[in-house]
Amino acid sequence: MNPWLGEGRGFLTDWTTQQWVRATGRRLELASAPWLRGPAAPPSGVREVDFERYAESEGLLMDPPRDDAGLIDDLAALRSERFNPADIRPEVAAFYERTGRHRLHLWSQWSPGFRPLGRAVDAIFARRLGQLQLPLAPLDTSRGISSRLVRMCGPDGEAHTAWLRHRLPGGEVLYAGLYSVARPPLAPGPCVKVTFPLPNGNASVFLEPRARPDGSLELLSAAHEFGDSGFYFVVVRDADTVWAKHVPQLTERIHVYVDELGELHTDHVLRLWKRTFLRLHYAMPLAG
Repeated sequence: MNPWLGEGRGFLTDWTTQQWVRATGRRLELASAPWLRGPAAPPSGVREVDFERYAESEGLLMDPPRDDAGLIDDLAALRSERFNPADIRPEVAAFYERTGRHRLHLWSQWSPGFRPLGRAVDAIFARRLGQLQLPLAPLDTSRGISSRLVRMCGPDGEAHTAWLRHRLPGGEVLYAGLYSVARPPLAPGPCVKVTFPLPNGNASVFLEPRARPDGSLELLSAAHEFGDSGFYFVVVRDADTVWAKHVPQLTERIHVYVDELGELHTDHVLRLWKRTFLRLHYAMPLAG
């Protein structure tokens, strides 16, 4: 039972989560924390047009659709004292810079102790919201995943790419994230930022890039301090103010690499309280 509390509050479960963020998070002016700015969904749930609505509110220009659109225009935007994009293999860089050229095949593995939690989150939040539907079993995505990339650009040239993934053959939205490059104040350098619209706010993940000796790319979201890389819930108060809650207990590691056969893969590991609860594996061949 998840009652509707009205247009301002939305569903009980969403409103309760938002109250937790307000009570335990920080109230911030976006002018002093622009790294937390991002799209929000209406109380009724996530819609694909939320990104277009965000672009209009922020003065972003929508780019014409392209088959070779990328999540990030150039990995050089992530350069720092700790990360040199030149150390990344061209095939890995090309995935981020020309994502639309690749197909996606996904397999998932839940840790047995966390599988009931995954089912509960899927039933209470993910399916209803049309957001962050993590496959509960490997066969859930056996028919494949389709992608749509929507690019938008700001007046000073900053790029944002919405990545919408749909389960085939029915077209159900599994994932709707906005990719950009941002640097939280305590991060050692620019991070890959992924923002997921939620009712009256969003969830944002800041991933610190690292180059491995083999030329593969590792993205880490595991910092413990507010203002560093990591996972954040954001609730919008008004156009200028938000509440933000850093959740250091939730960490991610994404490893993008080329295997011994020359094929591109990603291993994505999610941990809660230092325990692995979900592993995702992607094969990402070029579209034929």
